[in-house]
Amino acid sequence: NTCDGLNAIALSGSYAFVANGDDDENEQLQVIDLSNLDAPTLVRSLGLGDDDQRALSIAISGTTAYVGTENSSSQPELFVVDIAIPTNPIVRGSLEVGGSVKGIVIHGDRVVLATSKDTAELMVVNATVPTAPFPSGSYNAAGSNDALGIFINQQDSRAHLTRRSGSASSPDVLVLDLTSPDVPTLLGTSLLARDVNAVFAADTLAF
Repeated sequence: NTCDGLNAIALSGSYAFVANGDDDENEQLQVIDLSNLDAPTLVRSLGLGDDDQRALSIAISGTTAYVGTENSSSQPELFVVDIAIPTNPIVRGSLEVGGSVKGIVIHGDRVVLATSKDTAELMVVNATVPTAPFPSGSYNAAGSNDALGIFINQQDSRAHLTRRSGSASSPDVLVLDLTSPDVPTLLGTSLLARDVNAVFAADTLAF
């Protein structure tokens, strides 16, 4: 029990890095030691942004964790965290997204976000310099329903982006080509008329 709940988990070695859903404490990123699976242990908490910003999403590439939070008027929503020493995570950089970061996927040397930003439900970030990440591409989906989930099939560079319940003019499932990641291209859409919180794709199917 590490407070109000965990919104996302990413694994690295024998550690779980978790996005914490508590908005009252300064511990949006938590590190849990899983070396003894019968007795997982919280070994570190790290504050990101404002005390009232819930952490929503996380992804890890090598010794770097990318953590997304709720939208804030005064703080960034994407944080680049050095986890080379898992018990001593260090924030190296951050980015003002302009919306909540609901999902994060690593695609090559890019970090791809599912956001609540009306003009960039899919945002591509170049974080090759951890101290200075910047948006290198985006896709503005029709309508204003927030993006909730994202999955990228690395074999064909297709991104599956899911959103809050939509309509015929603002579909809630989109498939995009990220062969050129900074220039996402829409391939097709589907309407489920439901909130689609997460997605996984394999071969010709999306779940």
